[in-house]
Amino acid sequence: MLRGWGFISTRTPMRELSLLTAAEEVPAHDCLIAGDRVWSFADVAARVRAALALLRARDVEAGDRVALTPGVDVDSTVWLYALFELGCPAVLLHPRLTDRERSVVLEEAQPVHLIDERITEDPSAVDVSPLFSPPTGQI
Repeated sequence: MLRGWGFISTRTPMRELSLLTAAEEVPAHDCLIAGDRVWSFADVAARVRAALALLRARDVEAGDRVALTPGVDVDSTVWLYALFELGCPAVLLHPRLTDRERSVVLEEAQPVHLIDERITEDPSAVDVSPLFSPPTGQI
């Protein structure tokens, strides 16, 4: 048995890392905190499925590189989970790259798709809450 997502899974190691598997096994468990909203695995999985559908509609397949400029928001989290579920390496573009730097990265990486869509329209989906960090010396 393997431990992941705070529960025990008897499934294969890669399946254990799947957010969609977690949503099947513990749909009501907390997955993500964004602002005042707590998103369950089922909530996030629904958006991951929508992202997967958009990627597949654009003929993105397992192994294809996909570029994304991630933020600290629900959409970026959803897109990254969707890429993991599909088996696509993410080409992460830092938001502070200059146009020239961005062009060089895209030219070198040759992604098949550049994600620029939003998955969530919920205003509470904007920022993911930072992880709690205990004060220095209290670890």
